[in-house]
Amino acid sequence: MTETSLAVIRRLLVERYDELKRRLTRRLGSSELAGEALHDAWLRIAQADSVGVVGNPGNYVFGVAMNAARDRLRNADSRILSAAEVDGLLEIADGAPGPEPVARAR
Repeated sequence: MTETSLAVIRRLLVERYDELKRRLTRRLGSSELAGEALHDAWLRIAQADSVGVVGNPGNYVFGVAMNAARDRLRNADSRILSAAEVDGLLEIADGAPGPEPVARAR
């Protein structure tokens, strides 16, 4: 696809944003995730120098957004702490003075 075709894909994302977001929301079950995925898709498409042959630009943008959503979900799963990690964090001593020393100091 030529650079002018890449411009068509970018314009399509802007012009059909609401329609794409509704489609993604139905597929993903979350309007927030759909919006974030479309934002990520815009960034990916804006940074692209070129793309291959694209028969259906609408489906191409939808596919880029779905891949972005999958990446977000995959990354979110890796940020969840296990119960042991949470327990370890709760055992860290707080070096700040407690309420009694603070009250006495005042």
